[in-house]
Amino acid sequence: MIDENVLYIDRDLLESKVDIYLEKIKYTENELEDLFNTFETSFYPRKLAENDRNKKQIISYCIIINENNEILTYTRKGNEKRLHNLMSIGVGGHINDCDMQKDFYTTLYKGTIRELEEELPGIHDYQIIPLGIINEELSSVGHVHTGFVCVVKIKNNNAMAYSEELSKHVWLSQDKIKLEDFEYWSQLALELFLNKPKKIFLLFSHTLTQGQEENAKSSLGITNFVYIPKDLQKLWSKINPQGSLNINKLSELLNWISSESKKGDYVLVQGDFGAVVYIVHAIEKMGLIPIYATTKRQSKEMESNGVVEKTQIFKHEGFRRYRIH
Repeated sequence: MIDENVLYIDRDLLESKVDIYLEKIKYTENELEDLFNTFETSFYPRKLAENDRNKKQIISYCIIINENNEILTYTRKGNEKRLHNLMSIGVGGHINDCDMQKDFYTTLYKGTIRELEEELPGIHDYQIIPLGIINEELSSVGHVHTGFVCVVKIKNNNAMAYSEELSKHVWLSQDKIKLEDFEYWSQLALELFLNKPKKIFLLFSHTLTQGQEENAKSSLGITNFVYIPKDLQKLWSKINPQGSLNINKLSELLNWISSESKKGDYVLVQGDFGAVVYIVHAIEKMGLIPIYATTKRQSKEMESNGVVEKTQIFKHEGFRRYRIH
């Protein structure tokens, strides 16, 4: 393994700002800059970081697009045996201490440029558009890394060369891309970029606020909000608080969700505690993503005729994935 110092964030600090278990989160560039600049710019020997589950190495992960809207794809080679022979779209890598700048985001951005120009010698006149963050906790390599995803638009791919790792490359039109052909990080990055229709099933007892809808669209890429049919909504809203939980009734609801959804869709689940636990376990097995809304309590005081009235306002904060493991 290369002896180098790599940029990282302590896992606890990152998780205090981002629900990394959502796996992919869209951000604007300004939002990413504000987020990353809350962290101290810190480096750690890579040979130690690769086995330290308390540190998340921040990786630049660029999707390269040419003038014909084709995506650069390649078969993995390189030093990372855990990814060898998998199809990928990611161009980039670790950010090193040689990239150090005035703050975390500027350091990350400079390291992204360095990695890009090392992997694609001769690349010029390109535009970098940050997209968001990807993360997966299913593999040993995923557990110690988090990806900073960007789209890089180039005007002339004939003018650049390719590093050894990218020697087995193919430019594919976007309609030829099949997610299942790629490593999981590439699948997550492509979902951020391609904006394919994404549903969220609303399994709770009220309607989303405008703020919740806007947040679901911007951060999760939601395009379709699906409220459950009235008969199933009645079933969910009026679960009998006495006796055993009626699993047969919940199975009707699960069968409907299964018939209407596809892998990777979201399900917002809030309600009877026992029913929520049962449903969350079941939909995870379907390949769906169970989430709930989080709120921040704000106090407001008003004085009238010497009497102070205090009210509590609950403001939508974001969405968080249920963790059952």
